[in-house]
Amino acid sequence: MHKFLTSTLAAVALTAAHSHALLIDFTAAEGYADGDVNGQEGWARVFGPEPLFEVSDAATSGVLAPVATGGAVFRNFSDAELGGTFDNSSSLVEYSMTYELIGPTGGPFNQNVVLRIGAPFGSESVSFTFRQDGFVSYTDGDGFVGGPGIGTGTHTLTGQIDYATNTYSAFIDGTELFTPFTRSIANAGTATAVLRLDAGGTLATINIDSVGLAIPEPTSAALMLGAVGLLALRRRRA
Repeated sequence: MHKFLTSTLAAVALTAAHSHALLIDFTAAEGYADGDVNGQEGWARVFGPEPLFEVSDAATSGVLAPVATGGAVFRNFSDAELGGTFDNSSSLVEYSMTYELIGPTGGPFNQNVVLRIGAPFGSESVSFTFRQDGFVSYTDGDGFVGGPGIGTGTHTLTGQIDYATNTYSAFIDGTELFTPFTRSIANAGTATAVLRLDAGGTLATINIDSVGLAIPEPTSAALMLGAVGLLALRRRRA
C-alpha cells in the first residue's frame, strides 16, 4: 500500500506553515505498530469498544481505519509538535487529513468517520463528517451543514482555524469546501490543540493516511493557502 501524492502535499502545506509541524502517517518510523491505535504515540480512547481504530501496514505506508463502531479516539498536540504556543483566543491553527473512501458508496447516514478539532470530550470548534455515500458534511458555529459529494478515492482536507476571528476555512483537494471563504467556529474559549476521530454507528470503509495540526510562523502563514491549491494534483494508489 502506497501513500498518495495528496498525503505528500498535505505535508508540504503543513511544512510551509512551520518546519516543525507534526504530520502523523501511522508508520513504524514514527513509532506505530499494526493493531489498536489506543495507547500508541499519544492516542487514547474516549469511549466505545476496543479496538476501535487500528493501524495497518505500519512497516511501509501506514494506514488507520475503523474496525468497530460507536466510539472515538483522540490525540493532544504539544506546543513543540505544533511549532508554536496554542492560545484559543489568538492562535492560527492549520489542519490536514488525507483519507481514502473505499467503495461501494451508499449506506445509512451514520456510516462515517468524523474528524473533530478542538476538544477530546466536549464540544469541538470544528468537525467534518466523511460519509460512506461520498459526502463530506461539517458542523461549526452555525450548526450542522450538509456538504458536497466528493466520491470514492483518496482526498485531502486542509484548512485554517483562526481563533482571533473565530472563523475557519476548509479545502478538499485544493477546492473550497464552502463559500464564503470562511465560516464561524464554535466553543473557541474552551478549545484545545487536539484531534479526535469518531467511528459512526455503522462501520465505514474509510482509510486515514495522515492527520496533522500546525501553528504557522507569521511570515509563512500565507504559504499554506498556496500549497493547498496543489492538492488537486493527486493520483491514485499504485
